Amino acid sequence: MIRRFAFIVTGLILALAICAFAGDNQSQNKVTKSEFRFDLRETERTNDVVKNLSHEIDLWHDAALKRNGKRMRAHEKRIFDVIEEDIQARDRVIYRYENEASHSTAKVITEPGPAVSAPPHERLEARDDIKDLRKAKQLVKAKQLLYDSIKRTDTFSNRYRLLGDYLEIVKRESRMNSIELAEDGHQNKSNSLE
Repeated sequence: MIRRFAFIVTGLILALAICAFAGDNQSQNKVTKSEFRFDLRETERTNDVVKNLSHEIDLWHDAALKRNGKRMRAHEKRIFDVIEEDIQARDRVIYRYENEASHSTAKVITEPGPAVSAPPHERLEARDDIKDLRKAKQLVKAKQLLYDSIKRTDTFSNRYRLLGDYLEIVKRESRMNSIELAEDGHQNKSNSLE
């Protein structure tokens, strides 16, 4: 009788542990899937910025070569609009990265100091989130400095060069987003296989 009762209790504890582990695994998959969707949208957005900005710069350059001041000013305004929307979108991305970094570091760091018992994958995730946040902040700062320089200069050649530099930063950002997307896809795939 006691053996049967111990066997039943052990079975129930084992079943609860399996359910808890499965629940944790599913919640991790959901976070990864939402990150994957976000990175997919962000990659598409940066690709659109590259395409639209490149097109507007070409039209602006063409208008300058034809000495059409009215068209040149119109394309210049559209270029500034694209850049301003891009910088605002990056501010939203920084907010997302700040949330991710604070959430992942809260798992790793306790009140008196670093959590010695934190699993290595959580420490790696926290380090990765902090690195992503720093990169995003650096990109926004570089974009804002370039945009301020673009607005200040009146010389066509300087403005054209600075716009090319801004376009290169957005292309770099697009490549970084593609890498992040691939990493999230790989994590999502490995989580689903477990």
